[in-house]
Amino acid sequence: MALGVVKVGLSFLESGSVILEMLREYVDYTPIVLLGYYFGEVNAYERFFAKVKKIRLLNNLFAEMIVFAFVFLARGAVKDIVLFKADILYTPVIVYILWRFIARCCGLCYEIMSLLGKYSLEIWFLHAIFFIGSESVQKIAYWPKYSVLILTWTLCILLPVAAMFQKAKALLNNLELGFSKKYIY
Repeated sequence: MALGVVKVGLSFLESGSVILEMLREYVDYTPIVLLGYYFGEVNAYERFFAKVKKIRLLNNLFAEMIVFAFVFLARGAVKDIVLFKADILYTPVIVYILWRFIARCCGLCYEIMSLLGKYSLEIWFLHAIFFIGSESVQKIAYWPKYSVLILTWTLCILLPVAAMFQKAKALLNNLELGFSKKYIY
């Protein structure tokens, strides 16, 4: 709700400022990022998948493709809702159906996607190094020249760093818990 108020306030300011445009985009996409983070924290897809397995109609590739097509077409029809991007409504559905499709097609792909999902937040934060960094840093990411290879190369660079960040975060959380228990009790 607060982001909606900020968005309305930003709409009254003069356009053309790079900083204002960046702030508007941030406000537009923050709910989507927060929803994705929440889904990851509560294992929403895994829980939903466990329930859907029991319903035969929903566990059907054809039904999933129809839902995917409907959501994809609806995305073109509904650009924005009053105070936020409509992406927040259909992104979880598209991600879930693509995840199911990959899981169905290839066990190794499923394992790779699960690994990437485990570190996705850290990878997402770290990839900013390549698009807001200097040109010399961007050359590292774009060294392979072909988009699929760039993606693979960048993930190979970021995945070990993301794993180290996650380990450091867990270590700091444990230290904080130990510190707070020591001085609170």
